[in-house]
Amino acid sequence: MLELDFEPDDPATKGVKRIAGALLIQAYMDVTSGSNRKRLAALGWVDYGSNECFGFTWCCRAIDRDPEHIKRVIKQGSCITAADLFGAQSP
Repeated sequence: MLELDFEPDDPATKGVKRIAGALLIQAYMDVTSGSNRKRLAALGWVDYGSNECFGFTWCCRAIDRDPEHIKRVIKQGSCITAADLFGAQSP
């Protein structure tokens, strides 16, 4: 497992958080409006909840979000915004 050891002022931290957020947004889009194949693949990624680098749980933790909450939001198809993922300020 890749530990999350981000330095707040490191430019790479911002990029990693953006990628993690983009993966979560893509999963949401695939679940709510993708083809059946994409929907099933995205749900599988979310349900597997891997802590491995760029797995679902890892992505949630990379942006300081509760994986269970984000999982519920994605599965329910609730409206998700950048603020949901990144808080009041985007990375």
